[in-house]
Amino acid sequence: MIIDIIAPGYGSKKEDIAAAERVVKKLGFIPRIPKDIFKAHPLHSHEDDYRLEHLIKALTAKDSQAIWCFKGGYGTAKLIPMLAKLKKPAKPKMLIGFSDITALHLFLNQKWGWPTLHAPVLWQLIHGKVDASSAEKVKAFLLGKHAPKFALKPMNEAAKNYSGSGKIIGGNLALLQTSIGTMWQAKPKGKFLFIEEVDEHAYRVDRMLNHLKQAGLFTEVKGVLLGDFTYKTLPDEVKKIDALLKEGAVDFPAPVFRLAGIGHGDINDPLVLGAKADIRKNMLTL
Repeated sequence: MIIDIIAPGYGSKKEDIAAAERVVKKLGFIPRIPKDIFKAHPLHSHEDDYRLEHLIKALTAKDSQAIWCFKGGYGTAKLIPMLAKLKKPAKPKMLIGFSDITALHLFLNQKWGWPTLHAPVLWQLIHGKVDASSAEKVKAFLLGKHAPKFALKPMNEAAKNYSGSGKIIGGNLALLQTSIGTMWQAKPKGKFLFIEEVDEHAYRVDRMLNHLKQAGLFTEVKGVLLGDFTYKTLPDEVKKIDALLKEGAVDFPAPVFRLAGIGHGDINDPLVLGAKADIRKNMLTL
């Protein structure tokens, strides 16, 4: 299986290119990386035109089955207006990534109807920033040997004894906020909205969630799945965030669940976005 590797957001050191190739080969796949994937740039892995070119080549390649993002960071959302001009390819690709890659998840899920995989970026695997088990689950999923299943923790009365099904969309909270007012804005009505975040103070998380609320993103959602909200250097902020999430969930009309192990933590297991999910007896099955 050929996997195209792209860097639509942040860049990395050139020596990480060979390391990424080794990681993908060790998982049993064939990596394909643009020779000019990185260039010195103050914000991104490369100029916008090059990042867009790499992305389009990966999306339209007929011989690859998946696209794995090198890193998150910042910059992916800038490519969406240009990507929107592209005709939808006939062959769907499984995009792999998270964080800043949320912009691509939303576009591919909502505009092209492609399912995508919220999962570790390659930079994390290279530098041991995430448990190897998460990478093995990505491998098993791509090979059709793993159906993701997660334990859920009900956070309000509506979530207790809930049974239902629907698509999941979402991702990083900051990117969900960024999407508001754009052509790729998250539209979770009738769907489960997944949210995770990293290194944000509690007041900023509260402000972003309030923005989503006032913008109508929580209106008529099927449910909310709250992933990991992490801040390793400021654990007290995590406690504050947990408290505000619990408080906000109490009177929420739709079911709200905590979904551990999805986000910027040491465990970041693959979660399929844009595809049907079933919730039964506090278990999520994809």
